[in-house]
Amino acid sequence: LCGCPQLAVLTSLASSALYHPFTDTTYTKRFMILMEDRVASKVDTEDGTDFASKNSSTPAMANNNPTLYEQNNAGLHTSDFKTSNNQQNPYNRPNQFPSEISHITHGYLSPQKLIARLAQKTHSDLLGTIKDLAQLPLPTSKLSSNGSTVTMADDNSVENLTKKLRVLKFATDAHEAWTKALVITGWSRKADDVSKIIDLKVHLDQKQNEYVAAIEQMAHDKKGYIHARLPNPDIKTALEVLVTGKVSWMPEFGYITPPPLTSQEILRTLEQLNTLLAIRLNLDEYNTVPYHFKNFHIRSGRVTFTVIGEFELDLTIAEEAPQAQYWFLDLRFKFSPSLKVINHSLRYFLESRINSILLQDGLKGCYNFLHDLTLTYKIGEFRRQAIHLARYRWVHSAKVEALNRSTCIQYWIDRFHRAPKTIKAPKSWLILGVHSGTSKNGRPNLKATRRLGIRWFRDNKEQKDVEISIDDVNISAEALLTAVVSKHIAYILTSIYHNLKAKPLYAKCDLSLCLSISNSDSAKSNLKVQLTTENYLTIKIEPISGLFVFEPPTRKFLDYQRRLNTLVIDPAARAHEHIELLRYSLLFDNLLGHGWTTGWKNIRNPGVNILEMKRVFTDAAQVLWFRRSGWPENWYLTISMNMAGENWRLVQTTMTIDPTNPNGMMIISTQIKMPIKVVSPVTNYSFMITSSIFSAALISFYENLKTLWSQRIVYTLTPSIKSGPLKLPHIYFKSSEILTSRNVSSSTGNPWAKDAIRLSYHGLESAQPVSKVIGNTTENSTKNSQHVVISKDTAVMVAEIRIMKPIPRPLLISRKLFGKNTAFHSKLGSFAFRLRSYVGESVISSLVQSLDSLELLVECIQVLERHEGALKCKSISLERIDFAYRNGPCVESISSLSPNEPVYKAAIVLTPKGKKLDLQFGTQNPHLRVADHLNNLLNSPQGLHSVATMLPLTIQILCEIENIEDTWAASMCDHGVVIINARAVDWYVIRYKITKYSTMPHASRVTRTFLFDARMCQRQGEVWWHIRRRGAYISDDFHATKKDDLDQLLVPFWQRSGNSWQGMRSSAVAKCEGVAELLQKLDQIIQNFAKNGATWSHGIPQKAQTASMISFPPNRPLAPLVSTLTMMTSAPTATMRAGSQLKQIKPQQNNNLSTQNTNANHGVGQARNNLIKREIVEID
Repeated sequence: LCGCPQLAVLTSLASSALYHPFTDTTYTKRFMILMEDRVASKVDTEDGTDFASKNSSTPAMANNNPTLYEQNNAGLHTSDFKTSNNQQNPYNRPNQFPSEISHITHGYLSPQKLIARLAQKTHSDLLGTIKDLAQLPLPTSKLSSNGSTVTMADDNSVENLTKKLRVLKFATDAHEAWTKALVITGWSRKADDVSKIIDLKVHLDQKQNEYVAAIEQMAHDKKGYIHARLPNPDIKTALEVLVTGKVSWMPEFGYITPPPLTSQEILRTLEQLNTLLAIRLNLDEYNTVPYHFKNFHIRSGRVTFTVIGEFELDLTIAEEAPQAQYWFLDLRFKFSPSLKVINHSLRYFLESRINSILLQDGLKGCYNFLHDLTLTYKIGEFRRQAIHLARYRWVHSAKVEALNRSTCIQYWIDRFHRAPKTIKAPKSWLILGVHSGTSKNGRPNLKATRRLGIRWFRDNKEQKDVEISIDDVNISAEALLTAVVSKHIAYILTSIYHNLKAKPLYAKCDLSLCLSISNSDSAKSNLKVQLTTENYLTIKIEPISGLFVFEPPTRKFLDYQRRLNTLVIDPAARAHEHIELLRYSLLFDNLLGHGWTTGWKNIRNPGVNILEMKRVFTDAAQVLWFRRSGWPENWYLTISMNMAGENWRLVQTTMTIDPTNPNGMMIISTQIKMPIKVVSPVTNYSFMITSSIFSAALISFYENLKTLWSQRIVYTLTPSIKSGPLKLPHIYFKSSEILTSRNVSSSTGNPWAKDAIRLSYHGLESAQPVSKVIGNTTENSTKNSQHVVISKDTAVMVAEIRIMKPIPRPLLISRKLFGKNTAFHSKLGSFAFRLRSYVGESVISSLVQSLDSLELLVECIQVLERHEGALKCKSISLERIDFAYRNGPCVESISSLSPNEPVYKAAIVLTPKGKKLDLQFGTQNPHLRVADHLNNLLNSPQGLHSVATMLPLTIQILCEIENIEDTWAASMCDHGVVIINARAVDWYVIRYKITKYSTMPHASRVTRTFLFDARMCQRQGEVWWHIRRRGAYISDDFHATKKDDLDQLLVPFWQRSGNSWQGMRSSAVAKCEGVAELLQKLDQIIQNFAKNGATWSHGIPQKAQTASMISFPPNRPLAPLVSTLTMMTSAPTATMRAGSQLKQIKPQQNNNLSTQNTNANHGVGQARNNLIKREIVEID
């Protein structure tokens, strides 16, 4: 629309309508009328509304001088356009076109839409300009001395100038755009007129094209009529020829036919030619004959030059002169495929061409011409075959292109069709052409000649050092292409082989690698790679497409085959990387499959950053993380894989403080390398089971060694001599450093065991799964909670220690009775403890507890061995010692006793050091009465030795006391009651309470109490029991002041003697075996005294000021006495039993030491404590 396009359209219309030879006058008249009206309307346009008219020269001229304009156009109003007033002209209105002129509306745009878009764009540019100005830095202003800002009149700073330029650019662009819009808006007012002019112009151009096409068709038809014309027949000449056989008007030369040659003449002529050719080639032209024409033979008057692999040329001569030229006779090609018979046209061309060359250049020029012809022929044949291959067998894989004389064959064109478009795929091709034959040093050589040569470009690079042989005798483009492809395949496979061979796994022959290259059949070239111990891969390259083929065709192999064919642009340099990734993927799948079935769960990186991973896992291509359920949360099994093998590590993570991260940073604080013999083990089911056991062992070893190190205990690791997959070392350390007693017996002061402990690993046990609730456990949110089954593995460690010899005899007898977690070897005196702990926990504390228990056990066994005559061990374990004894001084004949004789059982419950030992008795054991005293004695410095001494010494008296209580409770309950108080193990107080009827006034019933003491004494190393009466008192605090009637009855008894007992006038003494008889006789006297019904025989009793045993001032309160008696019986409280109450505490079971019996014993003790309190009150 710039520069008055209406005039340009009008000019084009005028030139096409007025000066075309085929223009119709009707259309010319219409155009002239239209042009007149358009110019008139242009002149009448208002000045204020037409911006283009003010800037245009022609309309302005028309406005200034309309008369001149009308005069110049006056010629247009001729008589041809005048019509009468009565006749209407159909074309008098130029705005209406005939129906044959089509109206064009395509490509029109509304001005409103254009202005709206322009306004929107201007608004967007304004907002962008404002944002850019806001982001620009403020200008640096100068400050005055008082701190106020000084504003300069002209700010020429860089920042201010940048802002001004930005505003100016926006204003310029907006002004330019709106100026164009203004011009377009002005012309849009005349859009209808311009549209009609365009429609007319298109219609005229269409008619013009139709006229030209009609002329061309007429000319073409005229040329075709030439062949339809028939020439005029020459009937006169035809008749003369048919009648006479000749034409009279034709001249005749009159040649005389020579006579035919005979066979002798022909033979003679041929022999002469042979002789001439032989003389000429062997003598005259010997030095000028080309080197490649040296191979010739003369026969039948011709010389045949043979060039091996190219052609055979037959020449002859027509003159005897040595300088006469040779003449061409025949040419035969000596390669296949080629022409066997030359057609006439080609023969004519070759004959004329060769004869001219022989005339000018002789034999050398003839050879050069035929040699070049043959080379060109061969190249053409190669090209023809290559094109055939590209169309059929090598379709979409090869492309042939002619480069003048040479031929270019590009192969594997579809090799990278799946590669990303952003990557420029390399190309490979070969160029078959003619080599000059000159040597590299430039020296002339007669043998040198032009030959077929190949330039091989592999991946856009020319391979100059590769020798490719060409069979130019048996021409085969497929063989040539196959040879090049074979070398390319060999190069790729060899590169992959060398890249893999450089890896440690294949360099050290841990995995096999075999390369097979076939020069004849490229499809047989392959590379066999052992990826893992069980997986093998055969890599081949398909010759036609150049794609990799993996065998066997498993799903995993096919996936990586697709990746290699799609993503790798340079397979020779990068194919080995995908093979390594394939190996890692196979290892991961194998580990994941077998690991899942054996309890290993693959997890992601728990949060260790990249730098920490690089520090720990050096040169690791991939790192796999595994863990087992029940392991500590910070212990993992990591498998780092690279081409040097797999590194199996147990790592422990720890959170550390990081200034840059408020949550801390996770590091690998501990790493334990698993000693696997092979670099790439077979990860089958058995191996994963073994690795789980082995990893648990290493973690347990680490925790135990860490505990020993923290306690400053020196340890030594000794390799195991056992054969098998698990060869873990033994841990040796000193027992004196781990035991609190320093391996010194408290009783003997000597070491009780050798100062060496061996700790070894003995497997892994799976604990019973435990159900754990995760989530809310309230009543309202029970549905949201989840039950998770958690199972923890238990590591089993065995600790061995040897006790000092001689080995106690009870250990030899009871060596099989230590329980399932303790074993004893009688010959070696070695104890073995089976210690269990969760994986990641130490067993040192359990070991110390077991050793303390063993130390107590050994001390107790040594004591029992010294008292073997009285006590016999029944079972021994680290928790308790069961022994038996009988009612007698010796227990040697326990096994030979009759079933009716009682055997009493007891047990010592062993507890760790620092806790009290517990002595337990059976339900019918007489020592239950003094169980608390015996426990105090057992935990005293005298220990078990004093208990073992007291048990056989007190069994007789305790049994007799039981009998006395049973007798009074059964048959003497109407006459009184007997109460026996055990003040100590060796001191018993027997209290008889006898009820009698007295003759005293105001007292019809009197209760008398008689006290007897039974205390153990020692005289001349022999144990005696001393029995004496302590005194008597009557109820209501009236005590006897003189001897009573019981003393009179006891006087004869105190003066008698019996079996192992003897009277002492006021008391009696007895040995252990005679104390029962003594107490029995004394009890019989008391029974008779209670039954005879006698009254007081010695005066009236008076109120006594003092008791027989204890006296105190009259004004002294009773509280101190009560306190004194309480102190005597408080620690621990003695047990006693009344006859009436013993009936309520009957034994329910046999003589055993079960837990129920233990609870029963405590119940009996509590009942007796209540009785003790009551007796204390009575004594007071």
